[in-house]
Amino acid sequence: MKSLRQFIQEAFNDAKNGDEFYTRLQDIEKELSNYNFKNSVVYCNCDNPSFSNFWKYFKENFDKLGLKLLLSTFYGGDPVLTIYDGKHTERKQIDSGRFQDNLNIIKEYKVNWVVTNPPYSEGAPLELTEELLKTKVKFIFCGPLHLLVNKQFFNLFKQGKVSCGYTNINSFSRPGGGSKNAPAAWFTNIDIDKPKYIGKGDGNDLPKYDDIDAVECNPSSKIPCNKYKGKMGVPYRFLTKINRDQFNILDIVTPILNGEKKMKRILIKHKS
Repeated sequence: MKSLRQFIQEAFNDAKNGDEFYTRLQDIEKELSNYNFKNSVVYCNCDNPSFSNFWKYFKENFDKLGLKLLLSTFYGGDPVLTIYDGKHTERKQIDSGRFQDNLNIIKEYKVNWVVTNPPYSEGAPLELTEELLKTKVKFIFCGPLHLLVNKQFFNLFKQGKVSCGYTNINSFSRPGGGSKNAPAAWFTNIDIDKPKYIGKGDGNDLPKYDDIDAVECNPSSKIPCNKYKGKMGVPYRFLTKINRDQFNILDIVTPILNGEKKMKRILIKHKS
């Protein structure tokens, strides 16, 4: 079985080489069914309506979701703003399809939600997050799981400006058919209530890092009960399900355990 590191490297190489992957409709339906889009203007700002499953989901469920307007722009080809009002589709020429160049659309059309799958290469998910946080718009996007260990993005997550959604993604479809396995998550600026984690044991049997005053909790099922007051290192995937009322998020580390350098860990601590 391939390691998470191998999946990450392959996903990066694919994006770098121009290979495209699309979020599957079933994954979009599973996640977006948890949100309220009633009376909203939704903007898919990295999505070609010809084959985007985000556009397909919102257009086919326009009345059911109670949308006011659906918008789309995308990079590549002839730059166009596509507008759907529930009955008619209109296309307007624009100067650029890059989401960085179309932030004015959010204000002009009074957008409530930005929902998309941005390109993974060249730091686009981080840039998208930073730009959208400057606006009042709510957003949900699908991004690579390892975004959680990007220091800038992690700090936004730690501050509570970004959270993970309700579900995770492990597979994407290819334009010409077939699929690609790659670990991904949903990211949003909406507060998501996560179930409380029920720890096991008192933590005294957990191995301690050589260089950091913390214990190794890999897998995260080894997290001890809240009587344990020390620092704990967990795989960064745990952030997709962390309950912020239960844990303090401290830092990203690359610890050494028994002389061996481990993959990146997230340091957490039980709240008192």
